[in-house]
Amino acid sequence: MSSLTWLKLARKVPGLNRQPEFPHLESLIEQEGQHASEELLVARWLVPLILTVVGLSVFIPLMIFVHPLFLIGMLGLPTLGIVLGLVFHSMVKSLPPARIELRKQCRKLGERLLGFKNLIGIEPTLSPKVGQLLDEAAKLYLRAKVRADSSANTNLASESVSKAADAMEDAMAKLLQLAEPDGVAAQDAALSGSWAEQILSEMQRLDKAVESSDRNAQASRMIETDALARLRETREEIENTESAVMELRRSIDD
Repeated sequence: MSSLTWLKLARKVPGLNRQPEFPHLESLIEQEGQHASEELLVARWLVPLILTVVGLSVFIPLMIFVHPLFLIGMLGLPTLGIVLGLVFHSMVKSLPPARIELRKQCRKLGERLLGFKNLIGIEPTLSPKVGQLLDEAAKLYLRAKVRADSSANTNLASESVSKAADAMEDAMAKLLQLAEPDGVAAQDAALSGSWAEQILSEMQRLDKAVESSDRNAQASRMIETDALARLRETREEIENTESAVMELRRSIDD
């Protein structure tokens, strides 16, 4: 079930929800808001601590009063906690800070969109102007992400596509800060500066540049493929001709 199911249902009820639909932004929230980046930040410290406390508090008395073999449990749980902590730590380190911030912002915004006042239409969570800007930015970010994933999956990853996706991620995380203030007026005031429009404009220019570069790369690959195909066809024709000549000569000699 979608994380924004209740919002979509409320939108279908006449007179209930007055929050305009922002399909790209909502898709971004559903995709990124469900990832447990913040939980990993806490778990890498909390899990080792809990298992160490449990291991010492439970197994030390058992080792003293029941059997010395409970030393295995006393040492095992803290060791397990340390291993899990290192695993969570490596997972956190593998995530760019912008992605952690993006997921955090998406989760917070998703929770606010599901708030009671927004669902029944008393107070929209997003200003229409801010929502429109974020929706356009989300469309560009999701497009860049699809390009990067597709490029990686087809072994055609390029450094420029990857850098573009990373830059879009940084920009999207920054723009989502527009949704942090409570109330439409406060969000419109945050938008009154030109920085958000400038970021969006740069995102649009970058999207066009990457799209143009991608078209040129595809055209180059097609030319290369066509050239290879012609070379193979010519070689096969020559080989077939030589084979036919040899057969003819053998027939003549016979």
